[in-house]
Amino acid sequence: MREMYRDAPDGLSGNEDCGQMSAWYVLSALGFHPIAPGAPEYSLGVPLFDTATIHLPSGTDLKITSTAEAGHRDHVVQALWNGREPGLFRRLDHATLTGGGTLHFDLGPRPGSAPVRVVRETDRRARGPLPAAIIQAPARTFTDSLEVTVSAVPGPWEIVIGTEQTTRSGKDDPRVVKDRVTLYKSGTVRARTTDGAGNFGPETVAHFVRRDSERSVELLSEYAAQYSAGGDNALIDGLRGGNDFRTGEWQGYQGQDVTFIVDLGKPMRVIKLGLGALQDARSWIWLPAEVEFAVSLNKRQWSGITVTHDVPREQEGGMVRELWTDPIDMRVRYVQVTARNAGPCPPGHFGEGGASWVFLDELLIGTE
Repeated sequence: MREMYRDAPDGLSGNEDCGQMSAWYVLSALGFHPIAPGAPEYSLGVPLFDTATIHLPSGTDLKITSTAEAGHRDHVVQALWNGREPGLFRRLDHATLTGGGTLHFDLGPRPGSAPVRVVRETDRRARGPLPAAIIQAPARTFTDSLEVTVSAVPGPWEIVIGTEQTTRSGKDDPRVVKDRVTLYKSGTVRARTTDGAGNFGPETVAHFVRRDSERSVELLSEYAAQYSAGGDNALIDGLRGGNDFRTGEWQGYQGQDVTFIVDLGKPMRVIKLGLGALQDARSWIWLPAEVEFAVSLNKRQWSGITVTHDVPREQEGGMVRELWTDPIDMRVRYVQVTARNAGPCPPGHFGEGGASWVFLDELLIGTE
């Protein structure tokens, strides 16, 4: 309330259309605010006023009062709902507040403890489902090896860890030591909690991709910062996107053709080439009108092939397409790709005339 709101054009942290709610300020100034959208529960905060009264539709009143020790209004020392401490963690539900009553705050320079429920370890073991395991890593892709950490909220349970990878070669198998997994190839880590009595929590699964460290990409077009897919290496990182452009694997370019050059690191036999692309007409995203692939051994002499598709621009819904060349069967080191923008939003589209997007996730190399 003190740092992020003020009576100026930039007085809201965001705006009313993008998740910001000035109503939050009004509620917080009264001394409570909703914890999460749709949850009929309020968390108590620090009111700005000594006294405030809300006249409720039911004809009753909700009265909020506060006293401040030596003028200090920094922390809640004690909160009372109709003369008694409210529920656990000083939360009140919507029905309670709208029923009317008095909410009183004693404020001061130091916080007082909120009521909590003490849980015995025997109760913890017997109550409710087991928690999900938590899998964490610095990134989803790596070039040499990757250390993955598995954890869970503290409790009388253990974590069971499993690993999978697409290829096996003995010394490159995943290594599991206590709560850490080291991956040397693309693979999957699975984890879940168990109480030792045959009961298990939900399984958590995370996939990690080892990309070829010899490959590099030179971008000749500029992607949008909000759709970076992790940065400059997104088109060669091995991560594939789904039907939703917002999941983080798609790299987005607006109002332009997309051109990039990939150095495979060394000459290799390539059977065919492809490009992963997305169409979602309602989000102004269309498949490229065509994709031009050019290949070279020395970056001086090039051979090219163009790929088109038959997906209409009016096709609704998110869809992923792999746009492959016919077989080329050549030795290649450099691949240049140009994905042609389909043009402005077409007539009849609600964004008619607006700059459309090209969303790509990966250059695909067919070697067999």
